[in-house]
Amino acid sequence: MKGTIIWFVIISLFLGFIFGGVIIGNIFPSSLKITDTILCDGEMSVINRSYSYKPGQSGVEHIVKCTDPASGEVRTITAQAVIVYSLMFSAAFFVLLWINRLIRKLRGKPVIGDKVSPAQPAQVGRSSAAPPAAPAGFNPAKDSALEALTELKKLREADLISEQEYQAKKAEILAKL
Repeated sequence: MKGTIIWFVIISLFLGFIFGGVIIGNIFPSSLKITDTILCDGEMSVINRSYSYKPGQSGVEHIVKCTDPASGEVRTITAQAVIVYSLMFSAAFFVLLWINRLIRKLRGKPVIGDKVSPAQPAQVGRSSAAPPAAPAGFNPAKDSALEALTELKKLREADLISEQEYQAKKAEILAKL
């Protein structure tokens, strides 16, 4: 569980900085104003400035400024705004990942971070009922090894037997050759 939380934090931070700070912050720079209550007591403004660094090539620079109401001092807070904005997106991604985990768990599907007992690794996501028995006509001693292995593979692909049961029976059939 602790490892799951750590991975969710890492993934959320990555996604938050990529989508929030880089993509959304550059496409909609005025959306950075959402951080004004955290970073700025006065008025926050986003200035978009076009520039050319080579003939025929240009770029746009986004500058976030905060004006102190008492002194009228203007501070540049672009880096802080992008970091806080990205952390807000990271928190949203963390919540979404956690909700996804809870929904998967409620539906009985495999969940990242769940421990799988070594005795039954194929039982993750299955009901607690025992797997169905092999068909009545399946007898490796009577059938040829090829037919037995083919039938066994069909049972595994239909998810009627676990991977562990498949490997054990396969080894038993091959040992009789």
